[in-house]
Amino acid sequence: MNEATVDPALVRLAKEAFNATWDLLDLPELSGEDARQALERALGSRYLWERSGAATDNERCIGDWLVGHVLCRIGQPAAAASWAQACADRVAEHRWEDFRLASSIEGLARVAAGLGDRAEFERLDAEARVALRSLSAEDRAVIAGQLDSIPRPG
Repeated sequence: MNEATVDPALVRLAKEAFNATWDLLDLPELSGEDARQALERALGSRYLWERSGAATDNERCIGDWLVGHVLCRIGQPAAAASWAQACADRVAEHRWEDFRLASSIEGLARVAAGLGDRAEFERLDAEARVALRSLSAEDRAVIAGQLDSIPRPG
């Protein structure tokens, strides 16, 4: 990243779109319009990071995770799979062992649950919970909450 090519206005918009996505995801239920806006904002944030010139693999990883999360939340787990996998691939490439590892596994578990793959969901859920052990209490609580929010496959 070259600071001379970073567009601070686009960085600000990327962050705003990210936070606006979470404003919607924090709702107990999403209307059809809420779902559309959540996806639009998540994709917008991911795109704006790239356009800003400030995207690192960290922002790409988190952005991919968020798009996958939204797609699962709005009932599109098959579409979410490539986003969740892109996040997991980036984590593996960098050998990250922090919250990004646990989050990437949570994202894959969410996809498996959405696709109705109980065995894969259970395997990934257990793997994510092992990854939680090395995290700070705050990160552990956030990601455990995300794991707990996954509708269990039948």
